[in-house]
Amino acid sequence: MLAAAVAGQRFLSFVSTPGAAADWARAAALLVFLAICVVPAGLATGFLRPATARGLAQRKRILLAAAVFVTPALAEEVVFRALPLSLAPKAAWPWAAAASLAAFVVYHPLKVAWPGASAARRATFTNPVFLVCALLLGAVCTLALVTSGSLWPPVALHGTTVAAWLLWLGGYDRLHEQNETTP
Repeated sequence: MLAAAVAGQRFLSFVSTPGAAADWARAAALLVFLAICVVPAGLATGFLRPATARGLAQRKRILLAAAVFVTPALAEEVVFRALPLSLAPKAAWPWAAAASLAAFVVYHPLKVAWPGASAARRATFTNPVFLVCALLLGAVCTLALVTSGSLWPPVALHGTTVAAWLLWLGGYDRLHEQNETTP
């Protein structure tokens, strides 16, 4: 019973702590680090491509950018970072973080394993380049949560990364390809 109370308090602390200015500066630095790692490799492999979301009206682009901060960003940060670290004793955080990071990466191909998923989504979420990008994103989000004690810097990191991918690095086009022949 005491463990559940501690876990609940820890989770509420993650959610209610806005993060200090230094935490937000660290999150910005982690975002730059992530971009330096991911963008050149993604462009070199062809997984990322400078592109805007073709056929998507400006209003819908804005709504899409806002929506990704709720899902996947907030939802996945709660499920794959805040809850596992809340439930684990602090001494076990490295193990909990590693296990939840592995689950985060494996989750992406599993979510397109059902028959209704489009071939374009299946090709994207099972692409090794995408999975390495997800691993790096999950690692920097975990680091942001652990160092800040707040859920919000990792949500901002996650949402900004997904919005940039969808709107400017070809993600939306890749997920909505008509010919279903993604590399």
